[in-house]
Amino acid sequence: MKVFRLARAELNKLFQRPAIFLMAGFLVVALVLVAILYNPTVRTDTRIAYEGANTTEIHTQFQSEKNSIIAELSGVVDEINNFTYNINNGTSKLDELKNKIVRAEDSFKTFHDSLLYAEDDENEQINLTPVKDNLKTFKNLVMEVQTYLSTIETDIDFYITSGQLNRLKNFFERLNNDLPTVTTNYDKDDLIELANFLNESRNFSNNVYSITNNLQEITLDATEIDKIVEDYYYNIVTDEDSKLNVYERQIEEYYTSHVGSSQDEDIEALNNMFSNYKSIVLMAKECLENSYTLLKTSNLSNSALNSYVGFEDINKYTIEETLTKNTYLLNTGNYDIDFANNFNFGTTAGFETSAYDFTIYAMQILTFIIAVFCLFFGSGLIAGEHTGKTMKMLAIRPYTRNKIYLGKFVACIAFMLILLLVSFVASFIVGAVMFGVNLPNVLLVINASQVAVVHPFVVMLIYLASCILNLIFYISLALLLSVIFRSSTVAVLTSFIVYVATVLCNMLMVGVSWFKWLPIAHLDIFKYFGGASSSGGFLTFNTIIDGSLGLSLGYLLGIILVFNLASLIVFKKRNIA
Repeated sequence: MKVFRLARAELNKLFQRPAIFLMAGFLVVALVLVAILYNPTVRTDTRIAYEGANTTEIHTQFQSEKNSIIAELSGVVDEINNFTYNINNGTSKLDELKNKIVRAEDSFKTFHDSLLYAEDDENEQINLTPVKDNLKTFKNLVMEVQTYLSTIETDIDFYITSGQLNRLKNFFERLNNDLPTVTTNYDKDDLIELANFLNESRNFSNNVYSITNNLQEITLDATEIDKIVEDYYYNIVTDEDSKLNVYERQIEEYYTSHVGSSQDEDIEALNNMFSNYKSIVLMAKECLENSYTLLKTSNLSNSALNSYVGFEDINKYTIEETLTKNTYLLNTGNYDIDFANNFNFGTTAGFETSAYDFTIYAMQILTFIIAVFCLFFGSGLIAGEHTGKTMKMLAIRPYTRNKIYLGKFVACIAFMLILLLVSFVASFIVGAVMFGVNLPNVLLVINASQVAVVHPFVVMLIYLASCILNLIFYISLALLLSVIFRSSTVAVLTSFIVYVATVLCNMLMVGVSWFKWLPIAHLDIFKYFGGASSSGGFLTFNTIIDGSLGLSLGYLLGIILVFNLASLIVFKKRNIA
């Protein structure tokens, strides 16, 4: 109870400061500006809208495009089957590359051996034509390898880093440049000099095989490939009772009963059915591609994967998130347009702007302002007592230092919660007045593995909880700095420098493998609720490589605990005389 009495007293002091009116003014002005300037990008409606005077005309258009829609999915299946066949039957790109290199080296040996024979022959009039022909063959094979290396990055079937690939490219490029265009003017001495130079400076074993012998081929289990093809192609498209064929029969039944109708509602209903048909194919295509990518990369962590050519931009979390979402929609017979997307800074969740979109947008900005003021007040709470010479008076009262610190910590939390909740309620009211509250349920993909259909207000509460955790981190950091520095000015400035650094680090280092071990990488929990691929706002951080909800939540709570324990230890040992 003493902690709460201290917290209440500290909270009263905070709200009696003149700066509180300045802060309130900032929040009001910010909300007004957001209301005036808010102009989000409306979610794109992906539904097909064939134009025609009646149902017959739009049905004809659908029939003419239907095969091309399915052909895209069939093309993916063919690509997967060909890739798998080549790997499992010894005709992969890695095998082809190694064969080309071996042929080039064998050609060099043939050229070199024929030259040694010519060198041993003392007859200056010896026929050098075979030697020159061998040199030409060698040069052509070197150029062939060089060309192959320049195109190998497309649909690559083995793991090679950009450094390894560049070393191979540079080796064969230099080798090609060293080889002259053979003319009749080349005599035996010229060829001997060239061969000796190549033999000494262009050693295949040291420069090529040290790389190619360590390259790892992508492995694919044919049984697993057959399963994803069956799940997302045969069961969806080709089988007699596949989802697509069943739905196509429903389309034809509806069309037969409304053939030639020019009623707007019949045309719209048929267009919606065509859109759903296309959505089924596109979702199956995405599921097939994503499952295929995950199978190819299943034996590597995301950070290790990103070091290889062709996989630099892959984020396995976002792939898993999309796969989980589409699989759910296919299994339940629902469609993406039936649900609102997760909230995204600057883009509407539904096909019209709602109060929820405005609230999320406004809270991104208002939370940024609240974070700044929490840093300002928090970093001065204890350092300010030293600066104002009031710490000793506080310490002689019947409170332990633990209770004094915890009282200030609780006061900061309460201060933040009041500001955050007031801002949240005000933003929602303004949004409801301006845009209304109509929005379908949101399809959440939790931690890229679980799907939940929830009311949009529940999503807003999850976002609010994420903001609270985010701000508690900054409050804990501010109090730690306030304990370390006796000067409130130094503590405040340091807090702001650290805050700016966190934002810059998020923008500049998110792709770095060790970024996930920094506390700032885990400040945004909301991205693990279906927003991994969404663009963020001021307090939204990109999805980290090899991240997860459990990792980020545990890490963030752990860092908050460490910050506060460190503050308590330093505060207890600090001489406040």
